[in-house]
Amino acid sequence: MDMSLSFLPCHQQLTIVDCCNGLLLCMRLGIFEYIVCNPAIRKWVSLPCFRKIAGAVGLVYDPQISEHFKVINFFDCTQEASSIELEIFSSETGKWVESTLFLGSEYFLVYGRRAVFSNGALHVLFYQDVLKFDIKEGICRMIELPEPLYFSTGCLGESGGCLHYP
Repeated sequence: MDMSLSFLPCHQQLTIVDCCNGLLLCMRLGIFEYIVCNPAIRKWVSLPCFRKIAGAVGLVYDPQISEHFKVINFFDCTQEASSIELEIFSSETGKWVESTLFLGSEYFLVYGRRAVFSNGALHVLFYQDVLKFDIKEGICRMIELPEPLYFSTGCLGESGGCLHYP
């Protein structure tokens, strides 16, 4: 069985950015082109370009709820960091939609980290907290970390339906 991604265009220039329930989110190096693929059935779709460079990006896919997936691009939008902009791509519409989440106080996104989908929400690591973005409701709340991140190597993960922060 061929386990490579050779069925994808420019597969030698791709890196896997995220995964969710069997789908892979890949980025073409150097040009920020994103591709979502299902390696089991060797199908893929190329996404329209982000309007802004990703601070954190996450793939959302739950085949028990829908056959469609979403890709969410988070990026800071204000100097005060009391809100965060995001772009949401839906495979159902084939388009990006911009939105702003108001956080209520100052927070700072950790750039370059992947978002983690768990229990219907996308979780993104901030320096002192975790943003929990409920996909269905479109609302967010902050979860306090046991201790502030302060540029350390902490990361989020999901296993057995639970969110983990080592």
